[in-house]
Amino acid sequence: MFRNTTRTAVIALATAGFLATPALAQEQQPQQPPQIEVSDSQLDAFVDATVEIVDIRESYQAQAASVESPEEMGELETQANAEMIEAVEAAGLQVEEYNQIAQAAQQDPELDQQIVEMMMDREVQ
Repeated sequence: MFRNTTRTAVIALATAGFLATPALAQEQQPQQPPQIEVSDSQLDAFVDATVEIVDIRESYQAQAASVESPEEMGELETQANAEMIEAVEAAGLQVEEYNQIAQAAQQDPELDQQIVEMMMDREVQ
């Protein structure tokens, strides 16, 4: 149970930069992740997962507008986080891999730009 909660929280934080959530991004302490080599297939899977996560977040944010109690909000967040984990794993990545790539992109402007361009290309298609 604790591991799933931790994984869920990590995904939510890792995708914060790609979802233009400035308040969350500002609260994070800067960390220097180790430099990692990201293969083309990992990058492609990362973008696939991130596109899905963006869609999931948008869907749940719309639903959150009608939530009336903290309990309902907690259930909604749990459902959204579970779907985000599924999206990462369905794309062919482990949550830890996804998070490493997200952290690397936050530290490497070239990698970040490559991801942004790939996401934009996918939205146009």
